[in-house]
Amino acid sequence: MEWSENKMKDLNYVGEGYAKQKAKFVLVDEHTEIPVQFNPNEYSTSSKAEYVNISDEKENDELGKIQYKYTSLGKLDLKLYFASTNENKNVTDLTKPIEDLAGRAINGGHKPPKVKFIWGKFEVLGYVESVKTKFALFDADGIPIRAEVDVTMIRDASTLKKNPKHSPDRTKTRVFSEDISLWSLAQKEYDDANEWRRIAKANGIMNPFEIETGQVLVVPAIVKEDC
Repeated sequence: MEWSENKMKDLNYVGEGYAKQKAKFVLVDEHTEIPVQFNPNEYSTSSKAEYVNISDEKENDELGKIQYKYTSLGKLDLKLYFASTNENKNVTDLTKPIEDLAGRAINGGHKPPKVKFIWGKFEVLGYVESVKTKFALFDADGIPIRAEVDVTMIRDASTLKKNPKHSPDRTKTRVFSEDISLWSLAQKEYDDANEWRRIAKANGIMNPFEIETGQVLVVPAIVKEDC
């Protein structure tokens, strides 16, 4: 990317609605804000579905049967730009606070800081998985004056769960169909695909691949004593 005057103007104007509000990172527990110098001109989101492949020996199916397990936590990828200023001759003074969001821990422990990225009405709560900085343009002393920073955030699970794991406090019934599996049912009801065994046990299911379409399944309640 060439850092032309037009590029700098483009970075200062990103859309009619968002250009008026500066994007920022917020350390939720510390109530600390880390502003970005220029609003991003692009970002992307992604999620990944996980499947299990278990062969059915009775049918001698070499490829096995593919069953949905769960969808992983979504990710947010941002590309940010920074340029040195009169106050910050070295652009690393601007990029370091964001680079420090990855790999740091709260109070010397192992828990990463919860971070919220806010840009106008767009918000993502999660954790910074990685930060990659590319420096471009240098002064006569080799000090970088331009930088591109790629940030990847993992969404916090609490923003994806409509109900906590202990919320199923009563027994439910669900009709089994071809487009679901015990794994996907457990993920939907308990937010945990590994709880499929709880459903299997409650319904006397020995083989999760031999459930008849239309069968009514009992989805047992979860109480704290069970967890």
